[in-house]
Amino acid sequence: MLHAEQFDIERTGQDSYRLTWPSGDAPLAITASASPDRIEALAARVSIGATEATVEHLPAAARHFFHVVSAHGARAKVLADRHVPLQGARNFRDFGGYATADGRRVRWGHLYRSGQLGGLTESDQAQVAALGIRLICDFRRDSERDSDPNRLAPAHRPRLENLPIAPGNTASAMLHFASDDGVVSVERVAQTMLDINRDFALAQRPAYRRMFDALLAEEGPLLVHCAVGKDRTGFAAALILAALGVPERTIVQDYLLTARYLPVDAEAARFAEKYGVTMELALLAPLLEAREVYLRAALAAIDEHYGNIDAYLRDYLGLDEAMLRALRERLLVD
Repeated sequence: MLHAEQFDIERTGQDSYRLTWPSGDAPLAITASASPDRIEALAARVSIGATEATVEHLPAAARHFFHVVSAHGARAKVLADRHVPLQGARNFRDFGGYATADGRRVRWGHLYRSGQLGGLTESDQAQVAALGIRLICDFRRDSERDSDPNRLAPAHRPRLENLPIAPGNTASAMLHFASDDGVVSVERVAQTMLDINRDFALAQRPAYRRMFDALLAEEGPLLVHCAVGKDRTGFAAALILAALGVPERTIVQDYLLTARYLPVDAEAARFAEKYGVTMELALLAPLLEAREVYLRAALAAIDEHYGNIDAYLRDYLGLDEAMLRALRERLLVD
């Protein structure tokens, strides 16, 4: 029997998708819906083959979700393309849908992550508003927000939590890359990124605890973001998934999806233009990539100082069993 994690979804057009899976039992049925929680069937043309299906001619919707019934008639799996394609925001994606260690699943359409929102077009603003986001946690420093404020639709007024974290900000990180002789090395850039991720785990309690407090206080979908949606946001998403009981290997896989939605070549060009610097791609790559060793550095620091992520959430961030239970009741489905 195929599991949800074995499916891959590729958006092939504004109104079409391709779903693929390894050799095995093809699904009996695939129904497109505008809701992840219930089947609200959208008119579409669905063609199911042995290892792939196409879904075409979908009507416009903020998101498209796919309810898949397996060949054995088991309970429908809910699938979605994580990426929310926007013209003016990078790396905007849904980090729901993952299986937890106890067999439940994170709800789709309730947890989003992205880079900054200052370039949203009017069409983007409408699309973001349609997601129903009620809470935005922004990890950028005050100067970052002042220079590039978020642009949301006038009628979209989510609760805004400014939770500034300095490590992970590209401009400030650049100050630490040069050695005493002024030479920037690949090794120094990579080491700085490792240090930054350890700092997230061990020195940023106020921001990440306030994130959980806000998440518990506000009903409705959440968006966490920083400038690029990679480092500060990546650790935030990792913490939320860990609190929900998602296994570490899945958390790491979600972190690494930035490589798909934030191509290094394009980001390097944007970086050079924004900061007025010219650096070889080899030097920029450690800064711009979401490398597994970065998140692993944070997780290793947690294990070293607290034993495991559960103890860290309890003893460092102060999330007691009642708080974790409330999060899971809201954000998990059977």
